[in-house]
Amino acid sequence: MKEKRVEAIIAMIWIFTIYTRTVMYFYVSVVVFSNIFKIKDYRPFTTALGMIMVFYSLIVFPTVPLAGEFNKNIWLFHASIFGLVMPLLLFITVKFKNIIKKHYGGQQ
Repeated sequence: MKEKRVEAIIAMIWIFTIYTRTVMYFYVSVVVFSNIFKIKDYRPFTTALGMIMVFYSLIVFPTVPLAGEFNKNIWLFHASIFGLVMPLLLFITVKFKNIIKKHYGGQQ
């Protein structure tokens, strides 16, 4: 009986963390889009971006087996680019920019 409770607790924690992560990604996306278009209030973007997210998810993952196929074949490459390569490029760019700024005394 206790094993079932542990599984239920782990499942609830898993669902909560996925929900929290999705909400944070959505919020950051909305705020970034409002900053890109130089709009002070981000709330008009929430409905439009939410609809785009729902329709895009139906296009990308129409069935569960296709989602599994994506995770098996493509996810590692996708995650390594956006989780490792892009941050490293940004870090190198900032360091290079600081070196140039220090060398030329901040004149550009």
